[in-house]
Amino acid sequence: LSHRVNSGRECWAWQIQSAAFSLRGGEEARDRGWVSATGASNLMRACQTDIVDLFPGDQRLLTEIAWDCVREAEVGGGLNNDVYNNMILAFINQEVKLDVGNMSEEMRTRELEPDIINKNRVVDYYCKSDKIDNALKFMKETDLSLSEHLAWSIIFGHTAQGQVSKAEEMLKSLNEKIIHWNLGMYKAFILGSAKFGDADATQFFLSKYRNTLDVVILEAVQLMNKNHSDRLGFLLDKLPVNVEMFSARCRRTVKMLLETGNTDAAWRLVRMTREVTENNSDKDRVIMISPGVIALRHFILD
Repeated sequence: LSHRVNSGRECWAWQIQSAAFSLRGGEEARDRGWVSATGASNLMRACQTDIVDLFPGDQRLLTEIAWDCVREAEVGGGLNNDVYNNMILAFINQEVKLDVGNMSEEMRTRELEPDIINKNRVVDYYCKSDKIDNALKFMKETDLSLSEHLAWSIIFGHTAQGQVSKAEEMLKSLNEKIIHWNLGMYKAFILGSAKFGDADATQFFLSKYRNTLDVVILEAVQLMNKNHSDRLGFLLDKLPVNVEMFSARCRRTVKMLLETGNTDAAWRLVRMTREVTENNSDKDRVIMISPGVIALRHFILD
């Protein structure tokens, strides 16, 4: 698992389950599974990306199970900030509910002081959970200074609520504080606008984002599909930008569309794909996770 994560590759459910369940033991401390802090971090990192053979709903469940197993385990040196920070990012990416208050209290009992990464990710969690007011309050309470990273989260949070003018004020604040930002900041506008369902704003900021990649459009499709699945047409029309990149990265989007019942959009994406090379000697598994086979199996099992 650690090798796969450190190589930047997505994981299979069995790999995460095996690592997580090995940490389960009895109620006594001596019966608990042992893992290093690095191993615990890698387990949570494995949950941060698409779990190739699960649909999003099951990925959320497995992410929660993995975290419960880490908390129950005997962690060498104890849970540290890195483990918590990777847990937060896994929860954000898998859309798992995070109780920030309970997490903060748990960290205090372990004598851990939240670092800047922890605080930034809490802000990001709030913004991506439609809690922009909580994010701003948290920034004030923890005396967080504005940065490019925080601005990205706040811009997403505002645009996801349809507050584009407030999001644009963040760029002015960055300029006033002489904080460098680049065109990548427009990705926050794109994704936030997509989540709000504002097709015109999404289109406008896509035109600003000169290096439009398949992965950005696919993320926008995922977010707009949540509440405005009837407005996806203009995004689907832009795909693929690079057919090989698109084919390698569209699996999660196809699964999300199928899971929400948007089968027409899912099949439209599948028809755009091409076969791509997968570094795996188990050909049956490779075939099982191709977008086309995922779609077919969904219909057969349904």
